[in-house]
Amino acid sequence: MKKRLLKKIGIIILTILILGIGGEIIWSYFQIRHHKGSNIEVIEPQPFVSKYSTLGIKNINIFYSDSNHFKLKNIVLKNGTIETITDVDSLQPTIEYINGTDKYLIPGLIDTHVHLQDSKNDLYLYLVNGVTTIFEMYGTDEHIQWKKEAEAGSISPDLYVASRKIGSREGLVPLIENWTGGHINVTSEAEVKKMIRNHKEAGFDALKLSSYLNLEMYRAILEEAKKQQIPVVGHLSYEIGLKNLYGSGQTQIAHVEELIKSSMNDYEGYVYDDPDGYIKYLKSTADTIAVKLMKNNIAVSTTIWLMESLPKQKFNLEDFIKTIPLEYANSGIAEGSDLYKGWLPGNNEYEDKELNENSEKFNKSVKFWETYVRAIHIMTKSLYKNGVRIMVGTDANVPCTVPGFSLHDEMRSLSEIGITNEDVLKAATQIPAEFMKSKTGKIQQGYRANLVLLSGNPLENIDNTKKIEMVFFNNYRIDRNQIEKIKKAIVVANNNKRRVDINQYLDQSNTLPTIVGGL
Repeated sequence: MKKRLLKKIGIIILTILILGIGGEIIWSYFQIRHHKGSNIEVIEPQPFVSKYSTLGIKNINIFYSDSNHFKLKNIVLKNGTIETITDVDSLQPTIEYINGTDKYLIPGLIDTHVHLQDSKNDLYLYLVNGVTTIFEMYGTDEHIQWKKEAEAGSISPDLYVASRKIGSREGLVPLIENWTGGHINVTSEAEVKKMIRNHKEAGFDALKLSSYLNLEMYRAILEEAKKQQIPVVGHLSYEIGLKNLYGSGQTQIAHVEELIKSSMNDYEGYVYDDPDGYIKYLKSTADTIAVKLMKNNIAVSTTIWLMESLPKQKFNLEDFIKTIPLEYANSGIAEGSDLYKGWLPGNNEYEDKELNENSEKFNKSVKFWETYVRAIHIMTKSLYKNGVRIMVGTDANVPCTVPGFSLHDEMRSLSEIGITNEDVLKAATQIPAEFMKSKTGKIQQGYRANLVLLSGNPLENIDNTKKIEMVFFNNYRIDRNQIEKIKKAIVVANNNKRRVDINQYLDQSNTLPTIVGGL
């Protein structure tokens, strides 16, 4: 009798445990889906785009990246390719021409550091902002599928896809990450070879390194990647540092801040105790770092607007968040969840609510972040001065970096620190296209017709890249009215799944209400 009772109790306890664990798994599953945008209705873009076979633009100012200025020309596009560029007095009578008088044509923009989640609406946000190519920096099998669809002619920017972050951590957590689609961790040469060959076969364009990578595995990855002819990009771990980067074969650094973190690690002293001392040290070493990067042909993706935003997000998020086009960001990502931090005040992963403004810790934190941003500017200017291949990247979908919109913020930041607008444009078009070995990034006969028609001259003011009249990609075009319809459709889709009222964070004169409604 006693054994039977104990058995029943054991069964009840086991059942409760199973139900509890099952409930946690189901709860986590739905939290993850919300955060990744899986629940957002994907808009149907087809009604908002126009297909063309042959199309001309006459009397248009065309940006020539090799000469850094505009020339007045006619251009003819055919099935997504630039067929001819001719003088303005040379018109073909059988072709429909758009009048380009007082307008400016630039190559389609490229964001070299984005983070797609599960919603294809982000793809359309890129297009309406003139971004016709994106470099996904945490790629999944689904993103590879989207890439194949884009190559087959879907309504999408071109995708260049890097792997998930690759590290070398050991233990239970890294093992779970490998199983659940988190970071990839390798601990032997055999694992490295298998991982790289699998990624190459699956269609990934590059391998992305994490910040948690030891020197042995770093060298094994670079050696095998060279054999497989697949680029290695991403972060720079403290163990590797700058001294092991040069000549390693790594072709890209994912953020300017990677160089700053390594520089700070090399500096003897705490930055917040002696910010002027660190800045003096950086100024004495920045050119040396830049020259070595240039000589080893290592490109750098920028992401400096995000760095500039960090002190604002940490210490003044309530005001700062009102300056971004929050309504277009995926509502799940912006809101966050009990599992993931989001962007909004009270649940933002960068916000530092616990620091007392009168405390020594707060003052040290403010000093550190002010110095950090200053250091980012110094390093970026040194990279530019010394001919390093700078590529515009934004870390889109990291807090407060809204896909598509963030590229224009990044270009303005680069312009404001002293990079010429001509070179900012090249860093967002020609240079990354050459890095990706893509026949885009220039307006030249035989190149892909990934183009943006503007109503203002971006060489006079880089913000004129936002004055978009038309975007061309594949053999599609979208005009200003179609762009507004796509944007409104995305806002409605986001509103339908909102759990948090964001009206208090919006510019009410320039946005849709969060109440769900038709187009």
